[in-house]
Amino acid sequence: MKFGTSGHRGSAGRHSFNEPHILAIAQAIAEERAKNGITGPCYVGKDTHALSEPAFISVLEVLAANGVDVIVQEIMLHANACRVKCYPGP
Repeated sequence: MKFGTSGHRGSAGRHSFNEPHILAIAQAIAEERAKNGITGPCYVGKDTHALSEPAFISVLEVLAANGVDVIVQEIMLHANACRVKCYPGP
């Protein structure tokens, strides 16, 4: 698993991008937000890949369980346009 300017990269369902990794990444985001006092919303979107919907739901569940306010991108985006953005509170 690696992160870069294009986001998370890996092969869906294989070793580098699967449910445990998705859950761990979402939990790490929630923990970093809490550690740094970030209280603003976390913007989450999904792309057109086949496994985007299940990953999207998993991320929302983890963030909600951690009390993170989420704003969902309603329009499905091309993979290159889809990002998770978390902003600090006021």
